[in-house]
Amino acid sequence: TLKPKEQYPKDQIAAINKKKEELAKKAEEERKQRELDAQYQAVITAADQALAAENWDVATAKYTEASGLKPAEKYPKDQLALVGKRKAEAEERKRLEAIQAQYDQLITAADAAFGSESYPAAKAKYQEASALKPMERYPKDRIAEVDARIAEQARKAEEEKRNREREAKYSELILRADRAYDSKKLSAALVDYRDASTLKPEEQHPKDRIAAIGSELDAAALAKAEEER
Repeated sequence: TLKPKEQYPKDQIAAINKKKEELAKKAEEERKQRELDAQYQAVITAADQALAAENWDVATAKYTEASGLKPAEKYPKDQLALVGKRKAEAEERKRLEAIQAQYDQLITAADAAFGSESYPAAKAKYQEASALKPMERYPKDRIAEVDARIAEQARKAEEEKRNREREAKYSELILRADRAYDSKKLSAALVDYRDASTLKPEEQHPKDRIAAIGSELDAAALAKAEEER
């Protein structure tokens, strides 16, 4: 103002104004950086909390947001990879727990069926359990035991059937033989008594009748020989 033509103060005023602009710009940049840092830290804190709570979707969203705020930061990227790993592990753990629960339920039902001798139902349940957990030995051992029990049941059923058929045939032979014996048809009775005794060697009745018929036939033959003399 004193010396308007002097350039020096003008240049200095311009330099001061430029410096003030630079300082204002720097202050604004620092303010924005502080806001960004605070926002980033808040997002990271929320993401870390979500990860600790196994809230995978929220954690993924927050770490992605943080990475967008500060693309150069490695931490959110590493945490995103960790979220993926932890999520996969949790899903696998959940899957295995579900399989174990289903397996335990099948084994309980199979054991109950086995205990009540419902062997086909027990075998079906043990097979389902074994398909769920192929490495487990227990259902395989029980299936083998069930097969043995079923085979034993079939053997006993066949034996009982044969015994019933033998008993029926024996009764039929004895009934027919007794009638023939009572009617003095000794030869016919003898054949049936012998067949009955072959069927059930432990029975005394046909043996006694065979002996009686033998005596009667011998006596008849002796009487006939006496008459012919």
